[in-house]
Amino acid sequence: MRRILWLLIALALLSLCACGAPSETEDPQSGSSTVNEEPGGLEVQMLIYDADDVRVYYLGYIEEPVYGPQVKLYVENDKNIDVSVYAYDFSANGIKFIVGSDTKVPSGGTARDSIYIVDVNFETSGITSVEKVEFSLDIINAKENYRNNSDVISIDI
Repeated sequence: MRRILWLLIALALLSLCACGAPSETEDPQSGSSTVNEEPGGLEVQMLIYDADDVRVYYLGYIEEPVYGPQVKLYVENDKNIDVSVYAYDFSANGIKFIVGSDTKVPSGGTARDSIYIVDVNFETSGITSVEKVEFSLDIINAKENYRNNSDVISIDI
């Protein structure tokens, strides 16, 4: 009798657990994408640098509450040496700002990183929304005595 009672309790618990399961097993497809899709599933908006087997893609501009405004980048390194990518001479809407950017990319690898705008004082600079950013990139490997600088990169946000 006890075994039957325990069996009924177990069946009741299992049926209650099954009631909480989602009824759909497929993810609904939402909207259409306006960006290009790279082989790794990465959304790429714009190739901004392509020289000497190093490519840098612009992924977007976001303003996060914790880290502040950022220019999102994706870097591909097809060189046989590790490289570091730095941004310098950064301006937003024509006004210079200090940024933090140090993206280390292994040989034959990729990296996803951001250019962090450090001195965010847009209101005192008269900026209500960022419409255009400009910067240059410095791609280096000090051990291998390698350095390549980009021209000024201009992106309309």
